[in-house]
Amino acid sequence: MKQIKNNHLTIILLLAILASLFVSVPKVSAATIGTNTFTTGWATFGQVVPQGVAFQGLQVGSFPTQTDVKNRWADGSIKFAIVTANITSAGSYAINTASTSSGLLTPSNPSASVTFNISGINYIANLPNTVSSDLWLNGPLVKEWRNVVTPMAGATPHPLLRVYFDTRVYSDGKARVDIDVENTLDVTGGDDVTYDVNINIGGSQIFSQSGINHFYLTRWRKVYTTNGLVEAETYHDFSPFITSGLIPNYDASLMTNTNYSFNGTYVGTKDGRTYQDFGILGKGGATVQDMWSPGGRSELALYPEWIAQYIGFRTQNLRQYTLLSGNQAGSWSVHIRQSNGFLISSEQHPNYFLDSRCGGGPDCPLGNLNLNNNLSGYNNQHASSYTYIPYLISGDRYYMDETQFYGNMAVLSVWPACGPNYSFCRAGGVVLDGEEARGIAWSVRNIVDAALISPDADAYKTYFTNIANNNLVALDQFSNGQRTRKGFYVNPYGSNFEYYTYFTDGQVHQPQWQNNYVAWVLDHALSAGFSAGTATRNRIAAYQLKLFNSEAVGYPRAHAAPYYPSTGTMSDENTITWIPTMGELYTFNIANNPNFGPADLFSGYYGPDARISLIIAIKAGMPGAQEAYDWLMTKLYPSDFTGKMAISLSGSPSPTPPPPPPPPPTPQPIVGDINLDHIVNSIDYSILNSDWFTSNSRSDLNRDQIVNAIDYSLLNANWLRTW
Repeated sequence: MKQIKNNHLTIILLLAILASLFVSVPKVSAATIGTNTFTTGWATFGQVVPQGVAFQGLQVGSFPTQTDVKNRWADGSIKFAIVTANITSAGSYAINTASTSSGLLTPSNPSASVTFNISGINYIANLPNTVSSDLWLNGPLVKEWRNVVTPMAGATPHPLLRVYFDTRVYSDGKARVDIDVENTLDVTGGDDVTYDVNINIGGSQIFSQSGINHFYLTRWRKVYTTNGLVEAETYHDFSPFITSGLIPNYDASLMTNTNYSFNGTYVGTKDGRTYQDFGILGKGGATVQDMWSPGGRSELALYPEWIAQYIGFRTQNLRQYTLLSGNQAGSWSVHIRQSNGFLISSEQHPNYFLDSRCGGGPDCPLGNLNLNNNLSGYNNQHASSYTYIPYLISGDRYYMDETQFYGNMAVLSVWPACGPNYSFCRAGGVVLDGEEARGIAWSVRNIVDAALISPDADAYKTYFTNIANNNLVALDQFSNGQRTRKGFYVNPYGSNFEYYTYFTDGQVHQPQWQNNYVAWVLDHALSAGFSAGTATRNRIAAYQLKLFNSEAVGYPRAHAAPYYPSTGTMSDENTITWIPTMGELYTFNIANNPNFGPADLFSGYYGPDARISLIIAIKAGMPGAQEAYDWLMTKLYPSDFTGKMAISLSGSPSPTPPPPPPPPPTPQPIVGDINLDHIVNSIDYSILNSDWFTSNSRSDLNRDQIVNAIDYSLLNANWLRTW
């Protein structure tokens, strides 16, 4: 009897446990997340889901669907998943909540190999014929796994090259082989590698190229289908992405629907070789390969111009340009792995400095670096984001890896001894002391994005999340006067991130346009779920608003978007005397600062950047923000909103545009202290070998040739270099 009673208690306890488990998972009732448009074929795509909507799986229309969940919200609901369905009829289909897909696929492996001929010796990387345990997709419809292969010449491994095979096989046997060739190892002897390459899929050679100079710390990607696979194109309804705060809300009515070419070529500025934009180690959609190059480039934006345009218009051309430009992100020297293939983390190596100037210390790179002057160097001040959004729309693992590489480089490229008297300044991966305002903006964006998209089960999820939080907290501490930056506390009169230039001109310069980038990055992080950053975001927006609304105290609104205004003076390298009032700020700059710039630097210059902070000010309910915004919009024209900065004022995906502005005035030639005559007179025409500036025939030169022919020593400012 006692045994029976105990059995009853055991059964009751088990039932209670099971009941609690069922209670913890909300009942599945179909809810529509959005409606995507597909061409026919196997569709595998990324899907963002707002919090609290889906807990188990997703379904495309009525098609059998596999859901691989990569990220969940704090309540356990799906945040991001990779979704697969076989679209047998092209059309638009609802993405609905569903139960978890069940079953597993046992695939037949395709065959693939990559051969590198190096000085007459063939190093071969063969795709193994077994499925690895490193799974990316795993369910009844598709399985994807990764093999990392060292190319071998007989029994001799290549010391530097590695091939990453991401193999995807669908339930009908059709397959895709994603090949990533890397030269990224932090080992003694690390350097560029020159080779001829051949790729073989299913017994047939499908690609070959000779004379590839594979720069150190770069990688390239090729993707091939086999066994008759047709991949569907997915065109997203981006409303759930925007609602979740993971991508910006662009205003398509302000943007240009551009049709891009994929056939461009260019000559490397450092090596003189001809590259294809979308060929191996090409620059993709980037304006130039040299990341240090000056100019208002289409990739220097919140996100690259073509990505903004794709979100706005969703054309086939823009989709392809977005994804293929993401492939080319591997062309820059930002990729560093330990010899075991793991990332070099700033947590394990706090003094690691990924720069040729590191000096040979214990935490210096082991390979031969030339990152400051080779074709594919890196620079936080001009860093773009090529793969964050391509990952969100495709779910391709390559894009996730790239986003992590760029996020890691944002920290490792900052000199660890950038504090006062060469003190350590990079604790916790914080970049505040080592970067100027735009460097803070783009590095923190790339760190935040790496944290957002790293899968919950990824080894680096916590690493990037911690670094992102550390940076956001540090920014707020500085803005609140709780810590210093480069040894100085924040300006008590409102401005934020300055240049402390005692040794240059004894002034403190504050580029508000760069600060506006920081404000947007913080707004992006806050919208995506981070908790810190509000104080800094609002402080920057408030100061931008102050520049617009201080005419009553002697600061003209026409100077609300200045170039490099001075906000203080330095009597020595440790002492700042801040300018206390806006009227005094204007008077001092007009008399003493040629970099202040002329009035009305709005259209074509810093008006679109100012607009971003005014939008933040409106959202925050700051008095006078809407009126300042309306006035600024009368100064801007369609050419100012081709895509990069066309953030929507409204919360709706397609807000009603403001009334069209009047026709643009005649462009003003003066920019700061540099006018067009100065620029023209500084051209070294022997480099151009052309009469481009004095002839009507101007098709023989591109922008890169002009920029590289300028003798900057003849200019009295860094206008082109700092734009």
